[in-house]
Amino acid sequence: MSGGKINKVEELKADDFKRELVFYNQAVAGAQIAIQKLQKLNVPVFRPPDYFAEMAKTDEHMTKVQDRLTSIQKDKERHETIRRLREEKKFAVKIQKKQLVEKQKEKKKFMDAVKKHKKGMKGQLEAMLNNANKLGYAE
Repeated sequence: MSGGKINKVEELKADDFKRELVFYNQAVAGAQIAIQKLQKLNVPVFRPPDYFAEMAKTDEHMTKVQDRLTSIQKDKERHETIRRLREEKKFAVKIQKKQLVEKQKEKKKFMDAVKKHKKGMKGQLEAMLNNANKLGYAE
């Protein structure tokens, strides 16, 4: 070996990162050569685009997982619907109370107006009786 190669070998022995980089580059170069040779022989090298991975779990197990996730989602939707209905009911009760208070205010206002009108009529009746007494139409 020459002096340059010995220095490079000694340098690689001392530096783990550089040594791993050399291994990596050798592996990449070997893989590229192998891919080219396999493609010349019409051997499929890459996975089809619709193939994602081998499943570690059975279809039955994955169906159970999917069912569980679906039931959790349905539960969330059901709870959300119940919560929304509860809030709508509270809002409706609040509006009913507000309308009832408004109706009571209107009724009270109307009753006060009736009382005032009755008092006014009584006053007018007394005035008419007084006028009748003055004119001599008394009983």
